[in-house]
Amino acid sequence: MIPEAREVHLSRKDRKVLEACCRSPVTLQRDLKRARIVLLAADGRSTRSIAKEVGVQPRIVSLWRHRYADHGLEGLQDKPRPGKQPIYTKTTDKRILKLLDKPPPQGFARWTGPLLAEALGDVDVQYVWRFLRSHKIDLVARKSWCESNDPNFTAKAADVVGLYVAPPAKAIVLCVDEKPSIQALERAQGYLKLPNGRALTGQSHDYKRHGTTTLFAALEVATGKIIATHSKRRRRVEFLDFMNSVTAAFPNRKLHVILDNLNTHKKNEDWLKAHPNVQFHFTPTSASWLNQVEVWFSILQGQSLSGTSFTSLKQLQEHIDAYVNAYNDRAEPFVWTKKKVRQRRFKGRRIISSDSGYYETVRQWGRKFGKPFSDRIRQRAPARDKWHLDEVVISIAGEQHWLWRAVDQNGFVLDVLIQRRRDSRAAQLLMKKLLKSAGTPPRVMITDKLRSSGAARAKMGFHVEYRPHQALNNRAENFHQPTRRRERIMKRFKSSRQAQRFLSVHDQVANLFHIPYPGAATADFRRASRERAFATWREISMTSAIAESRTSENRLLRLGGRLS
Repeated sequence: MIPEAREVHLSRKDRKVLEACCRSPVTLQRDLKRARIVLLAADGRSTRSIAKEVGVQPRIVSLWRHRYADHGLEGLQDKPRPGKQPIYTKTTDKRILKLLDKPPPQGFARWTGPLLAEALGDVDVQYVWRFLRSHKIDLVARKSWCESNDPNFTAKAADVVGLYVAPPAKAIVLCVDEKPSIQALERAQGYLKLPNGRALTGQSHDYKRHGTTTLFAALEVATGKIIATHSKRRRRVEFLDFMNSVTAAFPNRKLHVILDNLNTHKKNEDWLKAHPNVQFHFTPTSASWLNQVEVWFSILQGQSLSGTSFTSLKQLQEHIDAYVNAYNDRAEPFVWTKKKVRQRRFKGRRIISSDSGYYETVRQWGRKFGKPFSDRIRQRAPARDKWHLDEVVISIAGEQHWLWRAVDQNGFVLDVLIQRRRDSRAAQLLMKKLLKSAGTPPRVMITDKLRSSGAARAKMGFHVEYRPHQALNNRAENFHQPTRRRERIMKRFKSSRQAQRFLSVHDQVANLFHIPYPGAATADFRRASRERAFATWREISMTSAIAESRTSENRLLRLGGRLS
């Protein structure tokens, strides 16, 4: 005996939703069939007649009858499925972390992905890399730190910072230190023009040394001005001579001098008794960075000493004196903003680099070979007579940009353009770029209902069939999805130039492996298309590699001729 079919009663709201689902051109086939089953069942049709009209088995019709009758529209959605059981669990992650805390195998300086997988035994190396990336653990990058073991770190640091933030009234605060063994190196220098046309300043690897000098410097905290003298050595005698010149520059003034813990700076009680207006303040052990004159030494090295050549020691000293005079003419005090002082140990803390550079290899490959590959793929593409133009907003470095994309009737991306605005000028730039590569205007141009596209078409003077319609432009809109996926994988785009360079290459390579929709349902067609794509890729990559090798040979020949 055949059981009676489950009755279906539709509300007006549900009927409108299901009818709209049937009319929509973007509805998935499975959702379309379920909506038709429920609508026909509500009209009183039998299960077998519905199955014959929709093209499914009667048990499928009975299933969605009961699902809608029991749960409404929510019953037409797929139920969650358990999926495949994961091979690796949190226990595996703990094993990796525990192994990282142990020393690497004998003879190795650090752990690597293959070493970790080999030590674990049952974990694939690819999962090890994925786990390290997800936890931002970089096994290659190294950061150094200096930990102060001074038991009086807080008191000494607070004393020094207090002089920076709130100096005593009617007193001069000075930061004093020395920069020893500054070498007077004589090198051949000049401009070097590279084969790509770029000109750089350079210097010879060989040099001749004309001696060294030690620079004693005192930085006045209030004004930022420098007092400096030269000496051959940095003994206690030279240090006290420099301090005598400093006290002579500020007669009858109270001086607070900040020094590091060098032994020549300490045990100078006799000199301090002879100069009661001078008081020494010492930075904590292994914390000379608190001395502001160290900042000035870094400025001196970068702006005056790096990349220079000297034929004598006297020339080096005169060069430094000239820089000190020029610096004092425009000197400004350093502003100390860190007012709170506290001591925190590094014991038990893991120091890792925040810039792990997971995609550095891909980035370098793309910069070197991406443009030649994409240009050769674009040259092989046939002429297209239909353009689908669309735009989508993307965020680059926290700012809103617009990605303009052009797609042909077969789903191949023609070109992309990154712009800051969504106006007719941006649309016109994209059309000019397309016209330059295609040579002739299209037969049909399809856009959404954005008026900027129509205005740009009018300015370009295109006498083509123009179709501004939202639904007709779904082909271009669908190609924004791969861009979104790459954006998530790459952890955002860093700049508009980087996004333009990457997407121009990515879309052309995607074109090569894209299978047009009319033949996508045939397995033989897909297999043949994929084989042709890989054959073309091998040919393009081989051509680019040969061109790159020839460019390198020509560069070496030109460089050899210049050296000879």
